Amino acid sequence: MKKLSAIALVFALTFSLIACGGGSSALVGKWSLESGDPFDNPEEMELLKDGTGIIDGAGISWKVESGRFYVFHPLIAASWGYKTLGPTLILTDDDGTDLTYKKGSKLPGAAASGNKIESSSPGESKQPEAASSGNKVEGSSPVENRGLIGIAMPETHVMRWVIDGNSLKNEAEKRGYRAEVQYGNADQAEQNRQIQSFLTQGAKALIIGCINDDISSVIAEAARNKVVVISYDRIIQNSADYDYYITFNNFKVGALQAQSIVNGLNLNAASSSAPKYITLFAGSPTDGNAYFFYDGAMNVLNPYIDSGVLQVVGPYPRTSADTDNFQRIATEYWQAYYAKIRMENLLNGDASNVVLDAVLAPNDSLARAIIEACKADPKYRNNLPIVTGQDAEFDSAMSIKNGEQYSTVFKDTSKLAEAAVLLADQILKGQSVNIPGVVLASGNLMRIGNNGRKIVKAYLLDPVLITRDNLNVPINAGFYQPQEAAQLR
Repeated sequence: MKKLSAIALVFALTFSLIACGGGSSALVGKWSLESGDPFDNPEEMELLKDGTGIIDGAGISWKVESGRFYVFHPLIAASWGYKTLGPTLILTDDDGTDLTYKKGSKLPGAAASGNKIESSSPGESKQPEAASSGNKVEGSSPVENRGLIGIAMPETHVMRWVIDGNSLKNEAEKRGYRAEVQYGNADQAEQNRQIQSFLTQGAKALIIGCINDDISSVIAEAARNKVVVISYDRIIQNSADYDYYITFNNFKVGALQAQSIVNGLNLNAASSSAPKYITLFAGSPTDGNAYFFYDGAMNVLNPYIDSGVLQVVGPYPRTSADTDNFQRIATEYWQAYYAKIRMENLLNGDASNVVLDAVLAPNDSLARAIIEACKADPKYRNNLPIVTGQDAEFDSAMSIKNGEQYSTVFKDTSKLAEAAVLLADQILKGQSVNIPGVVLASGNLMRIGNNGRKIVKAYLLDPVLITRDNLNVPINAGFYQPQEAAQLR
């Protein structure tokens, strides 16, 4: 079988890290081999989150992303697909050979050190104490234990959800709660199982970034158990069984994206005799925010389209209510791969006889995929269109600095995470909600809380438009790692 040395290296790395207390990595799950060829390796493994380390004097790094576990070393670059089914972890190599692990057993050396490491789940970050401490490590170590807050994030292929999951967990633990994070791998059935696990553990509150409205059955179960449910930055659709939603003003997000196009193309000085050309992308049709982003943008752009100074190339839904055309520009599950393919098709089709001046892209990962497609077309190699984005991801911030992506929208998700935990804390304590910098949607903005079954209370934070001129805003907010901030300055 292929990659035996690679797998041996990963396991060796794992146990080296455990022996020295975990280094800078986070231990995400403990699993014992149940079936498959063990490759003459120990029968217990640790699945690691992103990080770096040293083994045999050489640098090594690993990454968990988009349902695969990657490891990089001077001698190898290997990866495995992985998925979880309840307490079962399945690793699949490129030969299609599966290894099956079951969750829960003691770490090597735990008995000798006197430490007990409680079983955790993929996506949950737990850090052991030094081996000599003799302490019991529960995975989170709050001063008080006010109960469990279950945190269910939708995916890892958009990096902001990984950051949000970690931020939510840290904020909950700071306030004395036990917190666990799970990532749904863009699979609602899997996320439902994760939420049911939280309910089985007696969670007091759930903070959920959902995937689609197939979540409604577990939300109803949470309501029967009187568990507080907070819909986090994605409204849970078609459920009357929860009351709270916290997000940014997503209509304003789209308006800011469009305003950057207006400013960048100087549309106020443009004429219909020399129009500017734009093509339109939208987010996932399963994400209620995608409709607000788009409608906010078109509220700004439609007057310029009506006057003839801006012409749309490709499908043109005037608003998201034009469902047929909206579906044509939507990007399933926010997958950058689909955006790149669609952009390539546009460049070879509807846009083949024009030069695009702008692309409305709803987030950063899609923006970078669109730019990649444009750079492969000789027409755009030295003349990229204005491309918008959202989330202020580091790679897009670098792209903005380098003059490729034009803008992004900064949503300080550390503040969103803090506000979400404060909201849960105040509700659980029976207090009136009062969170600095957060407003309860009223008037026309109340429709942000319309989930199709009822209007829930929507608590809103403000986003900020970022261009090359004010990249310092997310940097100064501490949004990036120090080494990233240094590159952006």
